[in-house]
Amino acid sequence: MALPKALRYAVLHVGSSSMSITILEYKGIDDVRVIDYAAREVTFGEELFQTSRLSFETIEEICHILKGYKQLMSDYGVSRSRLYGTTVIREAANRRSILDQIYIQTGMRVEVIDMPKEVYYKYALLYYKMTNQYRLTDPTKATLFLDITSGGVGLTVWRGESLLFQRNMHSGSLRVMESFNRNQRSSTSFPMAITEYLHRMIGPLREELKTFNINSVILSGDEAQYMARLMGDGSNKDDIITIEPERFKGFIKSFDGVTATKLINRYKLPEYKANILMPTMILFNEIITAIEPKSLIFSSFSFSQGISWFYGVEAENNPFMYQLREQNAQLARAVAARYHTDSIHDAEVERFSSLFCKTLRHKGLPE
Repeated sequence: MALPKALRYAVLHVGSSSMSITILEYKGIDDVRVIDYAAREVTFGEELFQTSRLSFETIEEICHILKGYKQLMSDYGVSRSRLYGTTVIREAANRRSILDQIYIQTGMRVEVIDMPKEVYYKYALLYYKMTNQYRLTDPTKATLFLDITSGGVGLTVWRGESLLFQRNMHSGSLRVMESFNRNQRSSTSFPMAITEYLHRMIGPLREELKTFNINSVILSGDEAQYMARLMGDGSNKDDIITIEPERFKGFIKSFDGVTATKLINRYKLPEYKANILMPTMILFNEIITAIEPKSLIFSSFSFSQGISWFYGVEAENNPFMYQLREQNAQLARAVAARYHTDSIHDAEVERFSSLFCKTLRHKGLPE
């Protein structure tokens, strides 16, 4: 269903390491224009993983930034917006207090996104771009989308139009670092300790991933783009960068044990950036070593980009949405098969679900 006119809206995001606002104009799935974008790097994630909550001062800082974003929306005459919160709000022990204060001080309600949805919005944009624009993956072979954030790791496998596998682990780059105290991090044995920690973490998934015979691995997010730049690529900020797996392995080996200190000394990185990048590099190397893909693809697509694009596609009710929904059904069937559920019962549930969907338009119920 085509929109009668261009849709202008704003998407705001409160994350562990940054807060952002994207103001967009959506005319169609391939015609999305970013009018303005602003972001601010923050350290909310470190506080959360150390104390399990956000302080009053941090909540005040969040509200102060959001007030500035509201003024930006007013300057552009944007009234349609949505505010999303991910790990830093989702896992805070005082989550209710945070949401209440944001609403009281800014009048904005936060939609708290769980981890599967956080990964899914990025996957939806990446999948569309890879199959309709870049065409860098073989549709007859499996592709692994590896999404590493400060709070978790998402693994998604697809082949052609089929979604085969999706699993999330609540052990992101910043959370892993906060599992070790400062003395442990400064130890000479720390690189080996964190490598073993991550090796054990992905152990249960290693054999399962091998069964898909994965041909390509895609790493997404800010850290992926940063890593590509450290290897000498991505200076022009391309959305997609391809790198030979052996070249990446050589890059990791050149450190003789990746540490935050080595990253700081070699590339003059800020300490907080090195602390996030270090476990990301080690975890990615563990995955690459385990499944030996033929190609590596680095993607810069972020949660903010994914949800901003998805918002317009959903508002338009673009036919691509039906393909995504069918993939969700395929994934549900794959999960059911993995746990050996009653296939006859499954088919009946799906049949009644289909019947229910056909009545939605008559009952005024949402999708």
